[in-house]
Amino acid sequence: MSFAQDIPNPGGAPAPQTGHPGTSAPPGGGAPPGGALGAMFPLLIVIPMVLLMVFMNRSQQKKQKEFEAKLKVGDRVVTQAGLVGKLVVFEKDARLAKLEIAPGVKIDILKTSVVSLDGDGVTSAAAPASSK
Repeated sequence: MSFAQDIPNPGGAPAPQTGHPGTSAPPGGGAPPGGALGAMFPLLIVIPMVLLMVFMNRSQQKKQKEFEAKLKVGDRVVTQAGLVGKLVVFEKDARLAKLEIAPGVKIDILKTSVVSLDGDGVTSAAAPASSK
């Protein structure tokens, strides 16, 4: 700040302004620095990411529906929780399925929790003991 602004000039004339030329606001308000592209830059990053997530989610849902359509009663499956069992009741329109995880032990699960078919298909109780 300059003291020349505080002391009046002799002769009654106003004191000269001593500001920097680059610090004044543009006349009429104007656009923010960087223009419209600078203001839209965050949107140009966020919108493609959201679209990518939506398309990936649709793809996963489609794969899950195709997988559920191939399942049938008697298949050995693995759930998201890691349970392995045989499908006892599996209806296409129902939300739940019944899974037998041990002889006589049946549980209700969500159909969407079935993630894959069991690859080996042999339980430890049914596997023959190897003799050496």
